Amino acid sequence: MVSYHIFLTKLGFIDMSLSEFIHNPSLGIISWVQHVDDWMNKTIPGTRIRVFRYEDMLSDAEASIEEIAFLIGCKLTSEQVGRIAEHCSFAEMKALEKSTVSLATLRHDKSFTFVRQGSSSGWKEEISGDDLAYIEAEAEHWMSHFNYV
Repeated sequence: MVSYHIFLTKLGFIDMSLSEFIHNPSLGIISWVQHVDDWMNKTIPGTRIRVFRYEDMLSDAEASIEEIAFLIGCKLTSEQVGRIAEHCSFAEMKALEKSTVSLATLRHDKSFTFVRQGSSSGWKEEISGDDLAYIEAEAEHWMSHFNYV
């Protein structure tokens, strides 16, 4: 929620506090729950979905890469897995963002960055206890399903 709020704010699409954003039915946690409901419950019958959490990829990128490769039937050497993990690192993503055309370049706004902190816990400093309780109440089912609570 925090990154999405910052992204939309920087692009000038919204002008509201993080708390207002979280409670906004069209953009906030209710919208996220509806979105997840759609892709988890309304896919073609028999379709298998494997969710890769950002937190898990941060903690063990190579294991995530190996699992993705396995799921798509791609055989990778340990050297290839290591190179892919290196290219997916926060430092590489920041460098790539600086060297390529991005939303910032298109908008002529050099201060805009999409890749922010590379952390999975930065939200803890930004979301109030009341807003966190609201998020957990609204999204309890999916947060539990994805091992967030």
